[in-house]
Amino acid sequence: MSSRFSLTIMSSLPAMILFNTSKAIRNNVLLVAMMVSVSVIGMPVRAQTADFETLRNRVITVTKGLNADALSIGFDDTYQSKALLHLSEQVGVDTFLDSKLVQYYALYCIYHATNGVPNEITNADVRFENIVMPEWLIENNWRDETTIDPCGTKTTIIDTTTPPSNNDTDDTDNNTTTVIETIATTLSTTTTYSVGWYGVVCDDEGRVTALDLFDNTLSGIFPEEIVLLASSDGQYSTPGTGNLERLDLFDNEFLSNGGDSSWMSYLGSNMSK
Repeated sequence: MSSRFSLTIMSSLPAMILFNTSKAIRNNVLLVAMMVSVSVIGMPVRAQTADFETLRNRVITVTKGLNADALSIGFDDTYQSKALLHLSEQVGVDTFLDSKLVQYYALYCIYHATNGVPNEITNADVRFENIVMPEWLIENNWRDETTIDPCGTKTTIIDTTTPPSNNDTDDTDNNTTTVIETIATTLSTTTTYSVGWYGVVCDDEGRVTALDLFDNTLSGIFPEEIVLLASSDGQYSTPGTGNLERLDLFDNEFLSNGGDSSWMSYLGSNMSK
């Protein structure tokens, strides 16, 4: 029996997992896929890292060896290797903190494991024969950007005014100097936020707290690298990477769990309340 599923978190029950076993296939999505006659263009190589092998070894270390074999040389077709390549293209990747390195890698694993990837559901459906697999409906900033943080960035601009410059008054008779201090006065403070990646929600500390990828035509098998975004008490968590409390994959009819959802037990206390 195929294992198709959707997972969401209800607001009143923040860790409730719902499974959707709907057999409906969206004909409009399949129609779009059938109309595609061109070959899928491979991801361009735009390496920003100075040493790919050093980056590979670092990722294996900071992810505590999770699925390390899939990152081995010669396994370039795994979603983990594709995620590593994608990560290597980020500007400044060699200077990323461990927390940010893990965050990018985990998210790219999710992207490459579920974007236009066949599974037992699609393989058993004749309507998927001889067509290009449907990809994510919305993937803003996930694919081609090399300078945008998944969480976006916060910029604070303080507008100030400064009174006339300091004046020193000398009293030579008494050998004293009076200093008139200049104090800048704040007129306004403006905080702006740049947009991060579609569906990625973060807290003020830059930790991923939610993934809202519902109804987005995910396919393939959802990867266990999601555990890298768990709260601090998760077995594979890295401080500063994630504090996951919501994972919404509902209504992705082509997505499978591959018959194994054991990774859910490693998502941390936020997801087990």
